[in-house]
Amino acid sequence: MSARRADGSAAVLVGIDTAAVIDLETRAVRTEPLPFAITPLVRVALGPDAGVVAVADAGTLRIWDMDTGTVETASLPDGRPTVVGFDGAGHVAVVVGSEDPTLVFFDAATAERVTPVADTFAGAILDARVGSSGLLAATSAGARRWQAGATTPERIDAPWGTDTDLAFAADRDDVVATLTSEGLFAWRGAQEVPLFQRTADTQRWPFAVSNDGSLAASTLDGLVRVWDGETGLPIGAPRTVGGGLVTEMAFTTGQSVALLVVDTTKVEPTLELVEIDLDPEQWAAQACAVANRNLGEDEWARDVGPLVPYRSTCL
Repeated sequence: MSARRADGSAAVLVGIDTAAVIDLETRAVRTEPLPFAITPLVRVALGPDAGVVAVADAGTLRIWDMDTGTVETASLPDGRPTVVGFDGAGHVAVVVGSEDPTLVFFDAATAERVTPVADTFAGAILDARVGSSGLLAATSAGARRWQAGATTPERIDAPWGTDTDLAFAADRDDVVATLTSEGLFAWRGAQEVPLFQRTADTQRWPFAVSNDGSLAASTLDGLVRVWDGETGLPIGAPRTVGGGLVTEMAFTTGQSVALLVVDTTKVEPTLELVEIDLDPEQWAAQACAVANRNLGEDEWARDVGPLVPYRSTCL
């Protein structure tokens, strides 16, 4: 199970007996053995402080400090955890169950429950994330936001409220990518931009959106596709990521997207951080270097994309 930090700067990947924290800016990878047992249904989150991981399993929340080795534990309501994350006010939010779910906030330092003990709400959570605004969720009744200690959720006006899968910007509620039965879309407020038409395939694709909504990316069948979030136009040709399984993707602070790729073909699966440059001008230069000649217009459209006007790039 993997998860990104709320600000998009790092990610955590938790296996059966090992956890890896990856800095998406420096590409540094830190691995530590898990000090407790987990089940395959675990949900994880990476805190704002380096090395602090929340692990929600059936009946138990653990907040693990990888630096000190301490593990704070708390009991969860009955049911399967579906969402866990750190908010911007020193809390860990956990949602248990998908139909008529229960939301509980905990102190991130002590794992003590924050009043109210639990908040139940009607309807099903389709997807959610926890960030500085609390819990932001797409539910069967529309988009909702909860702050720690709130007795009732705040309903927000969002046209994507009942879509199936969501990718939120690092810290903006109005910038969202949605994956529906029809395809992949980018949203900036109420403006919808179609990116990729979905086929009969029903699997969930890893996808992400940049903080300002200007870029969106997705991976499917070993290919990474990138679009301009305002026009929906593709940026360059799809890029290959090798034979591994992409478990998480996020935009870095620069003009690139980082992928966590697990090579499942080996006896001991390995983790690799792959970074793809998204600067269209850089793609044009790379296309020239590979072909060792100027590209034709059809090649340009395929390999560089429509955002960069066609021209000679090889001198």
